[in-house]
Parts: sequence; C-alpha cells; structure tokens
Amino acid sequence: MVKQRFMQFLNETSFLLLILIAFGNTVHASSVVVQSPSAQPQAIDQGQTSIISIGMPSGGTAPYAYQWYVQGPGDSSYSAISNNVTGSDGTIGARTNTRALVFIADPSADQGTYNFIVKVTDSAAQATNSSAVSVTVTPYNSTWPNADNTGVPAGIVLVPSYFLGVNENEQVMDSMVLLVYDGYLSIPDTVSNLTLQRVYVKPINCNDSTLLCSNYPLLGTQSIAHLTLKNSELNGSTTGLVDDFPAEALEGGTSSLLIEGSNIHGVITPFFTTNNSAFINNYIWNVSYSPAYGGGHNENIFVQTSSNVQIRHNTLLNKQQQTAAIFLDSYNGNINNVTEDDNLVGGGDYCIYATADNDAYPVTNETITNNHFATNFFPQCAYYGPVTGLDGAIIWQNNVWNNNNTLIT
Repeated sequence: MVKQRFMQFLNETSFLLLILIAFGNTVHASSVVVQSPSAQPQAIDQGQTSIISIGMPSGGTAPYAYQWYVQGPGDSSYSAISNNVTGSDGTIGARTNTRALVFIADPSADQGTYNFIVKVTDSAAQATNSSAVSVTVTPYNSTWPNADNTGVPAGIVLVPSYFLGVNENEQVMDSMVLLVYDGYLSIPDTVSNLTLQRVYVKPINCNDSTLLCSNYPLLGTQSIAHLTLKNSELNGSTTGLVDDFPAEALEGGTSSLLIEGSNIHGVITPFFTTNNSAFINNYIWNVSYSPAYGGGHNENIFVQTSSNVQIRHNTLLNKQQQTAAIFLDSYNGNINNVTEDDNLVGGGDYCIYATADNDAYPVTNETITNNHFATNFFPQCAYYGPVTGLDGAIIWQNNVWNNNNTLIT
C-alpha cells in the first residue's frame, strides 16, 4: 500500500513538473540579443555626419522596434532621439524603428564626445539596450569640398556589383562599385531606408545604338522613404560618338534625402530635392550638356516643391551657360524653409535663382548666407550675374566674391 501511494506521488509530481517545464518554456522566451553598434566615421567635424547602425537582432520574438538615445558632451544622462528630420538634438533622418541613425553635427554644435545607444524591443515587449558607441565632433573645417576630400576615401577596397541587391526594409551598402547597365539602377519600392556609403556608381553602356543615358537617372529611387548617400562618387561621364550623360543622379519619390561628402559629376541636373533634403560637404561639378537630352535645364541642385532643405558647405560648379548652381522653382507647389549657407557656387545663367520667374506658389523662409561666388567660368559668377529673384522676405547676408571677399549687396 505504501509502495503504491509512493508510486502515485512520483507520477503526479512528474506530471506537475512537466507542466511547469512546458509553462516555463512558453512564458519565458529567450531574451533579445543586440549587437554592438558601429559608427562610420567615429570622428567628424562640425557640419559633418556619421552613420550609426547595428546588425539584425536575434532572440525574442520578431518583429523588433528600435529607439535611439544620445548623450551629448557634458550631459549626465541619455535623451531619446525623436522621429524627426531636423531637430534641436542635432540629428537629421533620426528615425524610430530602424537599425540605422544619421547623426549630423550642426556647424555650431558642441564639440566633444557624443554617445549613442539603441533600445531594441520585440513583439512580446521584451527590451534590451545595446552597448554605447561614441562619435567625436571636432572644429569646423573651412576647406572647400574638392576631388581630394570627397568621394570614396583613399585605401577603401571596392567590390564590383552589377546590380543593387536590396531586399531588407533597411539596408546599408558599403564599399562597392555599382556599374549601371541598361540605363539605371532601380531601388525596389519595398525598401524604406537605404544607406549607400563608400560606393562608386557609373554607367557602362551609354552611347550605343539602343540606349540613351540621358533618358534615365543613375539611381531610380521610386518610393523609398529615406536615402543616404555618403562618401561616394557618382560618375556620369561617358565616352562614345556623342555626348550622352545621365539626366539626374537620382530620381524618385524619396521622402527624406541626405547627400554628404560625395563627388558627383558628369550629370545634366544632378539633384532634385524632396521634403527633408540635406546636401552637406559635397563636390558637385562638371554639370553636363547633352545634345541627346535636347538641352534643357542644367542645375547642380534643383529645389522644387519641398520643405526643410539644407544646402551647406558644398562646392557647386556649373560650367554651362544655363541655368544655375542652385535653382528654386515653385511653379508646381510651395517651397518652405530652405537654407543655403557656406557654399562655393559658380556658373549658369545666375549662380543662384532665389526664386524662378512666374512662380505660381510662394517661396517662404529662405536664407542665403555666407556663400562665396566664384568667377571660374564667368566674370560675374554666371552669364548674367550672381543672383536673381531676391525679394524682401529672403534673408541675404554675408555673401561675398570668392576672389576678394568683397560683399555682394
């Protein structure tokens, strides 16, 4: 009898133990594992950017959510980075729910060390904080962007690729040669956030009997949410029986755009802005005329229906007699909050079109400050003069001739 009760006890205990084990396995899922973040680069000047990212997390229950935090110089604690484009925290393209953060140190940003961490939360509300990565901000560098200090840094080994293999929602593509075959590289509309850094992009079969590169951009971005192009070179220059250059460096429905530290040349109109665009420390030059394109506009940066556009510390040289280095055209919609600061500009009809003629919509909150107007191509900077379209609402301050620093009033 005692033996029978003892065996019954063991059976009941084993059954209960199995239930507890099964229950424990169901409730206590594995923790979220977060890789250490990296920053590229880890030292920047005021006005430059760093891309901070982590690899794909593991463990827990996908999908994952991401929240980035920053601790600035002298701060005792971390602050959450909001989902904004330009904000008081000194960031642009700061996005929740992504594995990459773009940090811009404003030209007046505090010098020193900025620490970044990210909190990753899975669908079961389990959260894990990453370790910290640091970015050091040093004093502003006044050297104008040129072929030696923009583009792919010296010593980087580039891997050839004939296609853009993008299949993640967020992707960082680094150290590649992207050879554009049959027109242009199309970035799928399933991609919401893409960073191209240290890449070299060039068309390889223009000027044949079946293809005109002037019908295409180099990069077709379709409806991508945010594109970052950093420390890269886009070379539209071609060789052949006729001059045929890509119409644009990129084209598409991008809703947020950052172009930084890049060397772009041999393109008819390199960039059309979107909302939340930033062009910082670029060398955009050799704007090209193509007979196959039928002439048309030639601008280094074409600001169309857009809000929140920053154009800071670029070299923008347009050897053509048309149209401008910076061109604002609100014919199809409002333009608001545009900053053109500390650029070296030259060429076109006018070096800067503050507003185009007969614009149907207003241009508001435009500032043009601290720019240098070059005489490389024309004695008045451009064919007709340095600037047109100024009105009383546009802030025009401290803009000078580059050869003698005389104020342009």
